[in-house]
Amino acid sequence: MTAGQAAGTLKPDVERVLQATLRHLALEEEFLAGALTALQQARRALVQADPYGLTNALDRQSEQVQASEAMQRQRQQFRQEIAALLDVPVEALTLSVLASRLPAEARQPVAAYQTRLRQLAAAVEEMGRGNAAILRSCLKFLQQVLAGLTGGAPGGGHRYGPAGLHQELGCGSLVSARG
Repeated sequence: MTAGQAAGTLKPDVERVLQATLRHLALEEEFLAGALTALQQARRALVQADPYGLTNALDRQSEQVQASEAMQRQRQQFRQEIAALLDVPVEALTLSVLASRLPAEARQPVAAYQTRLRQLAAAVEEMGRGNAAILRSCLKFLQQVLAGLTGGAPGGGHRYGPAGLHQELGCGSLVSARG
């Protein structure tokens, strides 16, 4: 470990590391903002019962899944490069560790990104959970309507699931044929 590292700073090229970090964090922010927009679009379509809007939202979410895979690759490459410069294991590299190794004047932009990324990630999580709740409610309603139409109890019937265990069905048979 060099004297500069012992003092809690980076290896020689601090500006290069800082710029690479800020570029990567901007990509992370753009990705999370896109994910949030896709989830908001899906929410609007669900609430407005807009099948075309929902189709568009699902297409956008598929694009976000592909972008997520690319983002994960970029994130891993970034972490490997920065971990090597900091002389820390990749698994131990966090924004907090990186910021602690930067000079004081360089920490503020990283901390600002860290705050925004946490807020965006929380908003994405909240929107995703809300959308899931709406979908569960719609599914439960549909199961109750079908149970009412078929005369089955909302929790009646059985089927076998992938593990070979009984699963409750939401409704009975629509058609009863004999013979």
